[in-house]
Amino acid sequence: MSGEIDILALGMASPLGLSSRATIAALRAGFAAHEDVDEVEDLAGDSVSACRLEELDTSASRVERAHFFAAHALAETLSWRRWMTPPATFLVGPERPQASNVDSGALWARLRSSFEGVPLPPSATVIPHGRAGLFHALALARDQLFAGAVDLALVGGADSLVTTDELQQLARDNILLGKSNPDGLIPGEGAAFFLLARRGEPGALATIETVALGQELEPRSMGGPPRAAGLTRLFAQLRGTGAARAEVVVSALAYQRWWAREFSHAYLRNAALMPEPLVAVAPSSGLGDLGAAAGGVALATAVWEFHPLVARRGARVLDRALVYGCTDSGTLGACLLRSPRTHGEIS
Repeated sequence: MSGEIDILALGMASPLGLSSRATIAALRAGFAAHEDVDEVEDLAGDSVSACRLEELDTSASRVERAHFFAAHALAETLSWRRWMTPPATFLVGPERPQASNVDSGALWARLRSSFEGVPLPPSATVIPHGRAGLFHALALARDQLFAGAVDLALVGGADSLVTTDELQQLARDNILLGKSNPDGLIPGEGAAFFLLARRGEPGALATIETVALGQELEPRSMGGPPRAAGLTRLFAQLRGTGAARAEVVVSALAYQRWWAREFSHAYLRNAALMPEPLVAVAPSSGLGDLGAAAGGVALATAVWEFHPLVARRGARVLDRALVYGCTDSGTLGACLLRSPRTHGEIS
């Protein structure tokens, strides 16, 4: 997908920090939000692990917890830049098989009511593609921006997989990391939002050069080994644009061996696009699987690779990033991102 769009503002919230700066600082310091949840046991009879904010009421619903993080992320976005008219809004939701107990429309209504006086549309376009949804939202936002339908777009996602009900269901399905599933996941929660515009706005935090979308025909949900045919094609789409080599790869995926093997296959088939030597970042190592928030958190993490938290003489700051995400059912998405330094603008 051709056409560049600028990220003018962002916000991110997680159990490690209720702002993007705090979250990134904690991740870079090696902190993790993992904790044992004694009230839920896996199939082996052990307490499950989750990355969750302890201060939140344990009886809060998935939407209530997601709203908490979304409100902090949107507030941070507004602290970067405010807008005068409602932006076109795209909200990432969980994959449809996991979305039966999540009303993304209700989440947006709650969020909108929390920001009275801020121009927000009455409804958001919901993208039900979980970890890959952010990239599909970027594609839709880009189309509306370049069609001239809007001047600004707001894109983001929020989710929580750590309510008691969610953890019990994940435990029953043997999805969680433990003795009965050594390649299981650790669930998490969080949110991220981005304000986007057509290329050329002053003060941009980063520029999204291109977005690629795809489908894995033999996804993880089929139970077979990773073959990465779809992910290989996805990276090839990006490589085919003639883009320069990325300096870091940021993944929206859960920290699991299956995904690591899939990436290895696709990486080797698209080595010309990848960092050399490979530099890879996975926010899930400290935050767990973030569901519908995963793509946003990964993109925010990539943007912060371009901006040092603390200026140090001689410290290397990266200028190009590849961000990607996949769902268990095979929906894929990726984008290439570059620093404002690459076109002479320092934000």
